[in-house]
Amino acid sequence: MLVGLLLGAQFTTTIDVAYTENVASPEQKLDLYLPSHRSKKLLIYVHGGAWVSGDKREYAAIAKSFVAEKLAVAVVNYRLARPPNRFAPTDPTEDVTAAIKFLGARANRYGFDAKKMFLVGHSAGAHIAGMIASRQSSLTGIVGIEGIYDIPSLSKVWPTYDNWFLNRAFGTDQAGRVAESPTRLKGFSKVPWLVIHSKKDELVDLGQSMDFIKHLKAEKVAVSIYEPESTSHFGTVAAIAAPKSEIREKILAFIQAH
Repeated sequence: MLVGLLLGAQFTTTIDVAYTENVASPEQKLDLYLPSHRSKKLLIYVHGGAWVSGDKREYAAIAKSFVAEKLAVAVVNYRLARPPNRFAPTDPTEDVTAAIKFLGARANRYGFDAKKMFLVGHSAGAHIAGMIASRQSSLTGIVGIEGIYDIPSLSKVWPTYDNWFLNRAFGTDQAGRVAESPTRLKGFSKVPWLVIHSKKDELVDLGQSMDFIKHLKAEKVAVSIYEPESTSHFGTVAAIAAPKSEIREKILAFIQAH
């Protein structure tokens, strides 16, 4: 456990916490950032990286920016579609679901309310959040940032993505890709959403979020949209930790409203 100082307030960091009893992969771990005073709310951050890359430690600055706002924060790793993993498309969703369950069961120990957990996912992480939302409702709110919600549509708009990462993450079977596309699933939990997608995202088209919003509304899920004017796909995430971040303020306002 590490102790740090942010804006005069003390916080603790515990890294590499295993969230499954039988750790099948070293990626099934999370980092936990806790303010010195008990926080009622927990923000769970799920990174992107096209299901083939990314690591929780790359997002320490984001975690610290939210801890400075007196939120408890967990940054979650999950199994990726790369050797030596025997990857199945459901692995990331199962892993993050296990992390949520692990954290909820230890809410009293870590000092937050198990009924006040918010999931924030970027890109592939937003996809995972969408898959989780289609299956369970233990969360209080979800934020999707530059999200991927429809795998067949992504492949159609960006055909080079098949060989780059989609074939590794989801295979080539179209039925399997549909089954892993939140926009095409029914029975969503009624957990409210904030969808953030930059108008200048150069890697994931805005249509991914717009179609997903329409689907959420059809599923009777409360959803709001924020479209930054000038950030890129990864720039939107980098902007969260920047001083006077409007994106962070939008996320905080969403969390505070619930």
